[in-house]
Amino acid sequence: LHPQLQCSGTRGSHKRGGGHIRNKSVSGAFQSQSGKPEPSSVSIQSAGKEEREMDSILFTEFLLWKEQPSLDRSTAFLSRIYKEDVGPCLSFMRSELSQLVQRAVENNSLTIEPAAAAALPVIKAAALECGGPK
Repeated sequence: LHPQLQCSGTRGSHKRGGGHIRNKSVSGAFQSQSGKPEPSSVSIQSAGKEEREMDSILFTEFLLWKEQPSLDRSTAFLSRIYKEDVGPCLSFMRSELSQLVQRAVENNSLTIEPAAAAALPVIKAAALECGGPK
């Protein structure tokens, strides 16, 4: 299994208390029509006193999946992960490229890592230099 999914006490165990934590950028995006957060979102306090939200339904699906982990996409947990996390990240205009990248990641022949924003060069160019309106 992935190091973060191994039992506690093993290399790479998740030390922040477990649970699937959503980014703050989308934490308030899923509200009911009344404007109140859905009941599946639960606010918790982390050790750093930073407020976060945890999707209790997803966490329950994860716990059930963890009892008998498999890469079968029909399980509730993996189905949701592919639909909400993997699919949107690997959605390219060329669908065959999306499929090839996803297959390579699944076959462990390609690793995708986040790029540090500070490490990326910032290039500014005028619209005319880029072939924009004349």
